[in-house]
Amino acid sequence: MSQAAHLVTKNLALVMDQQKAGWSSLCLRNIMVEAAVCISLFFTLVVRYNHSQAQFLKDEIVLSGRHP
Repeated sequence: MSQAAHLVTKNLALVMDQQKAGWSSLCLRNIMVEAAVCISLFFTLVVRYNHSQAQFLKDEIVLSGRHP
Protein backbone atom coordinates (compact mmCIF):
# COMPACT_ATOMS: atom_id res chain seq x y z
CA MET A 1 0.00 0.00 0.00
CA SER A 2 1.43 3.38 -0.96
CA GLN A 3 1.82 6.18 1.57
CA ALA A 4 -1.00 8.15 -0.09
CA ALA A 5 -3.37 5.16 0.02
CA HIS A 6 -2.52 4.62 3.69
CA LEU A 7 -3.24 8.29 4.46
CA VAL A 8 -6.56 8.15 2.57
CA THR A 9 -7.66 5.17 4.64
CA LYS A 10 -6.47 6.81 7.87
CA ASN A 11 -8.19 10.10 6.98
CA LEU A 12 -11.43 8.29 6.20
CA ALA A 13 -11.28 6.42 9.51
CA LEU A 14 -10.87 9.71 11.37
CA VAL A 15 -13.86 11.23 9.57
CA MET A 16 -16.02 8.21 10.35
CA ASP A 17 -14.94 8.26 14.03
CA GLN A 18 -16.03 11.89 14.25
CA GLN A 19 -19.43 11.13 12.69
CA LYS A 20 -20.29 7.92 14.56
CA ALA A 21 -23.94 7.81 15.58
CA GLY A 22 -24.70 4.13 16.02
CA TRP A 23 -25.60 3.46 12.38
CA SER A 24 -23.76 1.00 10.21
CA SER A 25 -21.86 1.92 7.09
CA LEU A 26 -20.04 0.10 4.34
CA CYS A 27 -16.46 1.25 3.76
CA LEU A 28 -14.44 0.29 0.73
CA ARG A 29 -11.02 1.36 -0.37
CA ASN A 30 -9.36 1.11 -3.74
CA ILE A 31 -5.59 1.09 -3.41
CA MET A 32 -5.08 1.45 -7.16
CA VAL A 33 -6.81 4.84 -7.32
CA GLU A 34 -5.89 5.70 -3.73
CA ALA A 35 -9.43 6.50 -2.71
CA ALA A 36 -11.84 5.35 -0.05
CA VAL A 37 -15.64 5.34 -0.06
CA CYS A 38 -18.08 5.11 2.84
CA ILE A 39 -21.75 4.46 2.21
CA SER A 40 -24.37 4.81 4.94
CA LEU A 41 -28.12 5.37 5.12
CA PHE A 42 -27.57 9.11 5.26
CA PHE A 43 -24.69 9.95 2.96
CA THR A 44 -21.91 8.69 0.76
CA LEU A 45 -18.43 9.94 1.54
CA VAL A 46 -15.57 9.75 -0.94
CA VAL A 47 -12.04 10.61 0.15
CA ARG A 48 -9.31 10.63 -2.49
CA TYR A 49 -5.78 11.88 -2.77
CA ASN A 50 -4.93 14.33 -5.56
CA HIS A 51 -1.26 13.89 -6.43
CA SER A 52 -0.97 17.01 -8.59
CA GLN A 53 -2.24 19.21 -5.74
CA ALA A 54 -0.77 17.01 -2.97
CA GLN A 55 -3.95 17.18 -0.92
CA PHE A 56 -7.00 15.17 0.06
CA LEU A 57 -10.32 15.83 -1.61
CA LYS A 58 -13.52 14.93 0.22
CA ASP A 59 -16.87 14.70 -1.56
CA GLU A 60 -20.02 14.13 0.49
CA ILE A 61 -23.37 13.24 -1.04
CA VAL A 62 -26.29 13.56 1.38
CA LEU A 63 -28.86 10.84 0.72
CA SER A 64 -31.49 11.94 3.23
CA GLY A 65 -32.83 15.14 4.71
CA ARG A 66 -31.65 13.94 8.11
CA HIS A 67 -28.03 13.77 9.09
CA PRO A 68 -26.95 11.89 12.22
